Amino acid sequence: MQIFRKPNLETTSIVQFIDQKTRLLKAKFDHVKNGEHVHYFSKREVNTEGLDPHCKVCGMQLSELSLERKLEAATVRFKAAQAAIQDRL
Repeated sequence: MQIFRKPNLETTSIVQFIDQKTRLLKAKFDHVKNGEHVHYFSKREVNTEGLDPHCKVCGMQLSELSLERKLEAATVRFKAAQAAIQDRL
């Protein structure tokens, strides 16, 4: 039983690289076709302090995306509270 052994990877690094590029190209295609896509950010940019990373597909900054998601969540909570008040009246 080896505790500190290297994990056994099923795929090589070249296969992982091609898979990442394929997913990125598919997301870019979806963005052009539908306007909807999954946001992809570089790990290096995310881990760099003082740098606001941007999406590799649409160019949206991570801070803008997180603010947008927080506003959507607050809107849902506000509408639910408003509906609850209307039901009581």
